[in-house]
Amino acid sequence: MIIINSGAYVPPELQAEFGVIPPCMLPLANRKLIEHQARALKAAFPDQTIFVSLPRQYAMTVHETELLKRLGVSVIRTPDHFSLCAALVYILSAVESGDDGVRILRGDTLFGDFPKELDLVSVAPSPEDGYKREKERAASAGELVWTGFFSFSSARSLIRCLALAKDSFTDAVRAYGREHPLRFAPAGQWFDLGRVNTYFRSRAALTTQRAFNALSVTANVVTKTGTPPEKIEAEANWFRQAPARLRKYLPQLIAHGHEAGRPYYQLEYLPLSPLNELYVHGRNPVSFWEYAFDLATSFFVDAAGGAPDEEAVLQAARKLYADKTWQRLSLFTEAEGLDAARPLYYAGEQLPPLRDICEDCLRKTLDLPCAPGILHGDLCLSNILIDLRAGRIKVIDPRGLDNDGTQTIYGDQKYDLAKLAHSCIGLYDFIISGYYQLEADEPYHYDLRFVLDERLVAVQAGFWEKRFIPQCSVADVMPLTVLLFLSMLPLHNEDRGKQRAFFANALRLYRAHVLV
Repeated sequence: MIIINSGAYVPPELQAEFGVIPPCMLPLANRKLIEHQARALKAAFPDQTIFVSLPRQYAMTVHETELLKRLGVSVIRTPDHFSLCAALVYILSAVESGDDGVRILRGDTLFGDFPKELDLVSVAPSPEDGYKREKERAASAGELVWTGFFSFSSARSLIRCLALAKDSFTDAVRAYGREHPLRFAPAGQWFDLGRVNTYFRSRAALTTQRAFNALSVTANVVTKTGTPPEKIEAEANWFRQAPARLRKYLPQLIAHGHEAGRPYYQLEYLPLSPLNELYVHGRNPVSFWEYAFDLATSFFVDAAGGAPDEEAVLQAARKLYADKTWQRLSLFTEAEGLDAARPLYYAGEQLPPLRDICEDCLRKTLDLPCAPGILHGDLCLSNILIDLRAGRIKVIDPRGLDNDGTQTIYGDQKYDLAKLAHSCIGLYDFIISGYYQLEADEPYHYDLRFVLDERLVAVQAGFWEKRFIPQCSVADVMPLTVLLFLSMLPLHNEDRGKQRAFFANALRLYRAHVLV
């Protein structure tokens, strides 16, 4: 059996970032840590049963319950006040370990691979981070530290040693080692996520990559390359051209240019959390999100105005809204064999045909006043980092191109507001994470459901009431938000499930917030 020990909550420094959660629920690379842990453990020990301990008082969400079921991980609830030793005795007494021994993984630790033998402690060279860890000394390797993975051949002996150790897991392991000699095995890839500094160092090493770009983090510098090359060049230009009043919202641009014929640019690495991971995986209170939305409002205020030709901004915005939508929808309907003149149905209610929905949303969007300013162009939650210590957000991955492919830093701020709404109200990142239920058994009939707790419903209500730009409200840009979901459909043809969910979501938002 394998135990992922996660029966306590993360320390206060991490609670300030993510809310009160057990360590295995920490967000990492747009997933929960438990997803990475379970997959690595199953790859190393395919025949072993995996258990995870969680605090008894921790209220799991529907998504977390479904996730653990999908991963094949069984939950054992341990009393919140139990020490590690007491919790492990409780678990081992409740579950039959069989003849395969017991393996224990700290809930805040991730490995790329695991040593397979029993009766061992995983160790690694002591990292220079100032944190106290249990140490070993090897003649050839110098000082080593325990990394958080252990295996034991005798559950009976382990229970006895834990019970006698007076709440010291280290003493229990060493006592077990006197009965069953332990080997100290070198760890391969090892990530400590249990402290705020080590968490963000691990994030840097596990940077999320997407198909059209490549990121690397070395020596606290993020290097971005990718295709198409004009996209990378435009992003670099946006950072170069951004005015002084926006610099406080940006990571420092270190270098840009071409290498081996490919464009690249470099930014300072910021050990900060992206808001999409907090929105989907965190338990941050409503007050945190009110503060985050205030910080985002400050960005909109400082980005407003300054366009040298406001009429050009207006014309470019009109082309972006109309041309981009029709071009992308033509690709989608052709690929899907969808008749854009045929009525659609959402949750059993008849809606207008897709063509009419687009025309309605475009008309309502184009009737709104233009809000010229510095345009990020992709201001979704995944491109916003929050710095709680400095009281500021940082934005990354700007677009820097208009619909004709011309480099520019200017545009209509309604687009950025609609992008933000497509994350907060449209729940884009919930779809990306697979946290939705889609019914689309019949052609032209859709239903999409999300399960949101009271906290997140209150967060959405706070976002809805916020006035980010003076020209219009969140409600005003919902037609544009619908268009964003429709225009992104061809970009997600690699996953038809998510593509259909995005389409259904556009219908959901249209019915709830646009149709009158």
